[in-house]
Amino acid sequence: MNSLKLWSALCLLISIQHFNNGYVSSKTCFWHRDTEITAEIFDERFQICCELSGIHNKSRQDSTPIGCCGNKTYDKISEVCCNQKVHNRHIQGGSESGKQRVCCGDKLFIAKRSHHCCGSNYVPSNLRCCGRQTPYNASESRCDYDTVVPRGHGVCDGRPYDKFKYKCCSRSRLHNVSSFDKTFGCCGEKLIDTNTQQCCGWSKMKIIQPLTGQCCGLFDSNKEICCQGNRIVSNGVLRCCGNGSVNISDPKEGCCMAGKVGTSYRKNTEKCCNGSVHFIRNTKNATCCGKQLLSSREQVCCNNRAIINKTAPSHNSCCSERPGRYRSCNRQVPTKRPETCGRVPYNEDRDLCCNNKFHRDAKVNGKKCCLPGTESYYLHNETCCYSTVKDKTEECTGSNNRKPSSIMQGQSGPKGPAQPEQQTKGVCRVCSPGWRPNAIIMSIYSKDTNICTQKAMKFVVNKVHQLNTIGLPLAMPWTWLNVTSKHNIYREKGAPSLKQNFTLFLPCACPELKKMEGEKILLLTNAEFNKKRIFLGDSDLILPGRRKVLQLVKKQSKTCPNYVVQNIAFLIQMSSIG
Repeated sequence: MNSLKLWSALCLLISIQHFNNGYVSSKTCFWHRDTEITAEIFDERFQICCELSGIHNKSRQDSTPIGCCGNKTYDKISEVCCNQKVHNRHIQGGSESGKQRVCCGDKLFIAKRSHHCCGSNYVPSNLRCCGRQTPYNASESRCDYDTVVPRGHGVCDGRPYDKFKYKCCSRSRLHNVSSFDKTFGCCGEKLIDTNTQQCCGWSKMKIIQPLTGQCCGLFDSNKEICCQGNRIVSNGVLRCCGNGSVNISDPKEGCCMAGKVGTSYRKNTEKCCNGSVHFIRNTKNATCCGKQLLSSREQVCCNNRAIINKTAPSHNSCCSERPGRYRSCNRQVPTKRPETCGRVPYNEDRDLCCNNKFHRDAKVNGKKCCLPGTESYYLHNETCCYSTVKDKTEECTGSNNRKPSSIMQGQSGPKGPAQPEQQTKGVCRVCSPGWRPNAIIMSIYSKDTNICTQKAMKFVVNKVHQLNTIGLPLAMPWTWLNVTSKHNIYREKGAPSLKQNFTLFLPCACPELKKMEGEKILLLTNAEFNKKRIFLGDSDLILPGRRKVLQLVKKQSKTCPNYVVQNIAFLIQMSSIG
């Protein structure tokens, strides 16, 4: 019988709804006494539903508000409900007569100024509540995952620990390094050295890899590419397009990207519009309007969203009559400013710009930049070997004639560890004998050193790490500098300084770099500082951070083309720290 009543009550909850002027005023009240469950309709505008006593008027005849308390109701003004029992709000007799009472949890307390409830405790306002139950003094303790611990401590696997001595990974495993040591980080439950390692994760799987800028594990960069975690056999002819690839040796194949999502398409029969691929028959008149396709001969695009038909053949623009209403019109199209490579104008469709070095007609001749260097190379008979262009018949090796693939796999050559030839161009000029303040100043005066970059960042070198001293088997030496930025000397007066920590990666290693610890340096670069790790190449330059060098660079920068140093405040804002 009880089951039948319960089933009837549930049916009422689903089926009974009464509407009054569009407002649901009637609802179903489910209340029980012992094991009997009753379902009744009530008007929530004038009535209340009590779990143990049923339906009651919201107020008495004298307009006193009514509340539920156990199997009774109570006067909210003169009474208080605590632990399902009704009590007088004010004490009726004794030395505390007339004082007001307050209920915290299931306990009654005499109301005091600047006090509040914390679970079943009534505590002063200088104490906070941890997990809604435990009061604590914030000047001495802190609340971590609903547990009160001393300041400077945390909770790991349910137990307190000292953050100055330990680091907790995944809230479950402690490691014997300080939580405030930024040199170490977590990769799942494991600890990694952020100067030499990175955490690569797909779904719930976390993998520790050497810090090489890729997250596809150890792979042969001459034969494979890493596309958003996917290893793809490329053999030098594929490049990433989202998590897939496109064939760069096929001039008719392109990549249509929107954010991180991409798909390949045929340029002769398809058109890419903001990530959407459209089939086309006439490529000459097909243009994009947002993700849509239009015919420029008959239509115009409004606000990159709406497409309208032309009212005259000469109309090339969209004019607004009023919000949401457009018409086609004829506007003078401003001449597009030519793109520049360094100081030389170039055609993006024909030429290549490799780290500010101009290569005329290189793109139409099937060439590609050999990054991070400045040279270009032919895909069909040449290869890019660590910024150096070589014939495909030659091996991309160090001095011990080992292939990069075997080195990346950690194999040993017949002559022991590789000793790559010293690089002294671009950012690796720091390893050359001429890297002295006086020699640098003379090279700037003679214009042998190009200081026309968007940024001239002043750094303090905190620590120097050289990969070949750590023993990781890579095909070329890498050095990274842990630095703190002081400011961009190409900045207007009053512009904010960028006092942040970065790691600068240099594709070279030499004793001179180790001597930089504690020294000031000046980095000339066009890199965007939107990440903590900056990979430098041949287009970047490191100079001694001496006052004479800084003053000369700042003075000489006034002779740079306007496109490099104009609107410096805007450039600093665009180079926000990530």
